[in-house]
Amino acid sequence: MLIASFPQCTNGYIIAEAEGYRTAKLIQSTVTPGEAILILDKKYNLELEVNKEGSSLNGEYAIVTFAGEDTYTVVYPEQKNIELTQGNYEVKVYIYANSTIALAGSETEKCVDIAKSGIGGVFGATEEKCFTLEIPEQVVSFAVSGGGLKSITLQNLSWKKASLKIEAANFGKPAKVEELQENYNKIQNENLDIQFG
Repeated sequence: MLIASFPQCTNGYIIAEAEGYRTAKLIQSTVTPGEAILILDKKYNLELEVNKEGSSLNGEYAIVTFAGEDTYTVVYPEQKNIELTQGNYEVKVYIYANSTIALAGSETEKCVDIAKSGIGGVFGATEEKCFTLEIPEQVVSFAVSGGGLKSITLQNLSWKKASLKIEAANFGKPAKVEELQENYNKIQNENLDIQFG
């Protein structure tokens, strides 16, 4: 409990923070005396395991995003734990494998109308000015090889150690640009298997 004087403010934010809890915000007017109640949600440390169709990620890594009231992202296997509160999340996984896909360079010319210099420009006269955009050849060193998407609800979390095991689909390692784009598109359509323990 905090009893304190606040500066007079209409629609100001009261922000409450505590270690181990999600930060809470509340819009409050402090022009007249009153009280505000903020409830902070406990964060639970969950062990994370990500597999691709039953196999561990050998030399691959995954970017796992939990989007809810707040968004949390981890890079697996560098980060094997995540702190989450109870609630609803959309879980999205991108698994990346080593790749050597070459993207060809390109050159395009763009033209725009600009105001003429001098007295003509004052009266709205324009002239066409062209410039060349050059995109150099690039090599994609990591490409999407698996992943998926699923909505989950985390509830009845306790103080004991908990874990999330995520099984993602295997799209195969892309060999050309078209396959790379197909793998990105598959993320939205593939369902993750998520087990909570």
